[in-house]
Amino acid sequence: MFVCCVSSNYETKNGIMHNEEQTDGISSLEVSKLVGKISESFIGLSPGINQGYELFMENINAVSNNRLQVCPDMVGPLDDGKVYCNSQFHGYCDRRSGTCFCNKGYSGHNCKECDPLHFKNGDLCYEKKFCPRDCSDSGKCDYLSGICTCNTFRDGSDCSQFVCEKYDVYCTECNEDKCLKCIDGYSVNEGGLLGHQCEPCSRFDPRCNKCNLHECLGCIDLLLLSISLSGRRSQDPILPLDEIERQLSKVMPFGTQQDDYFDEAEDYKLVDQELTPLNEAAMSCDQGIHNDSFFVCSNISLSNKVCGHEGIFYFSSPEYNIVENQDFVRLAIKRSGGGAGVATVSYALEELTTDEFYRDVSPTAHFTDLQTITFYNHEIQKSFLLPIHNDIWNVSCFVCGLVFVIVEIWSLFHLPAVIS
Repeated sequence: MFVCCVSSNYETKNGIMHNEEQTDGISSLEVSKLVGKISESFIGLSPGINQGYELFMENINAVSNNRLQVCPDMVGPLDDGKVYCNSQFHGYCDRRSGTCFCNKGYSGHNCKECDPLHFKNGDLCYEKKFCPRDCSDSGKCDYLSGICTCNTFRDGSDCSQFVCEKYDVYCTECNEDKCLKCIDGYSVNEGGLLGHQCEPCSRFDPRCNKCNLHECLGCIDLLLLSISLSGRRSQDPILPLDEIERQLSKVMPFGTQQDDYFDEAEDYKLVDQELTPLNEAAMSCDQGIHNDSFFVCSNISLSNKVCGHEGIFYFSSPEYNIVENQDFVRLAIKRSGGGAGVATVSYALEELTTDEFYRDVSPTAHFTDLQTITFYNHEIQKSFLLPIHNDIWNVSCFVCGLVFVIVEIWSLFHLPAVIS
């Protein structure tokens, strides 16, 4: 932008526009020095080339004031005769455009801010001395010295060391004498040896995830830890056998990110103390052992101790293959939850390839007419008999299906079984 008007007669020499006439007492040569070369960029000029060229201050009184722009936070002219933004340390003002050109380390329309490689100390910007690993996001970097000030429980030049790790790798809070808090799923053992002061809550039950030194305080379904799906971390409990054999309605690939994998998580909670430990009283019961309706029970292995619930019910096998001259087929219904509580299930028989006149399987044995099975406390599995009718000379093959419904239960998991 030109700061004075010239006539229409121009002469160009060495890239400079000259006017043969003078305007407002300024010669054409002085005008050219005032505005500079038309091919020259003013961006990036050092503060020494302030306001164009050296003759600016000599001729500023000869130029109309309304042709000079004011920069943001402009100061000056100072003793050196130049005009700056904020101060001579921040940047200089180009009054032809009203633009601040910031010195190294400064930024912003008025050169008041520091660029990312500098920091503000008082009103000035200084080059940063970066700290090791940016203090591992666990401390504050002093950019003047390049030294980290670590957060509580952190140490080291880069704040990467946990101070509390000397008490236990899972200790998150401590003082000079002992561990005060451990990660979720662990409790503090103040009397433990140095390096072993956090104990897993799974010592009370594999599904216990909150505890103190003496008892379990809360439970979780191990499905939510995604151990089977994503692999076991060092702090995770070892999956018990009944959890490894657990049946889900969907089969998902290892490492899947699908949210519905967790839809079948069960609501485990602390059970009444009179029922604990659940694993010492767990039973499997079979009907018809003595050709009657009574159930004969025996102890079975179970991982639940203090965490349980009423249960999710399913057939122990989704498919049974039998020969037709076999008298009975034994079906078993299992429940999860550790056998905590009483629940009743009802089942129904659906013929798929036969009808009611040529039925190959009856829904009940001769010693009972009930199609309901009641699970009492500690009963994990119950089996019953279905009679097979031997009409092999009339029918070569049959298929039927079994489904069951829950009569008195808090939760439900339908898994039909097929007999063929």
